[in-house]
Amino acid sequence: MNDVRSPAVAGLFYENRPQVLREAVESLLQRDPNAPPQVPAASATALLLPHAGHMYSGRIAAAGVGAVSWPRRVI
Repeated sequence: MNDVRSPAVAGLFYENRPQVLREAVESLLQRDPNAPPQVPAASATALLLPHAGHMYSGRIAAAGVGAVSWPRRVI
């Protein structure tokens, strides 16, 4: 089964153009050079991230993503 759900809120909570969305996400994942140093990446069993639009919680979600080392496979 290869059903792919269409993006329900593209253009509302995040960009609807793939290249612009990619650039926005890459920007969120870039580390602020003025931020204090991070602790070394931790290993996590689970990571709960905020699920609001990028403009509301993107920086917090990106900080969570950047705070752990990721395994080869993620569900």
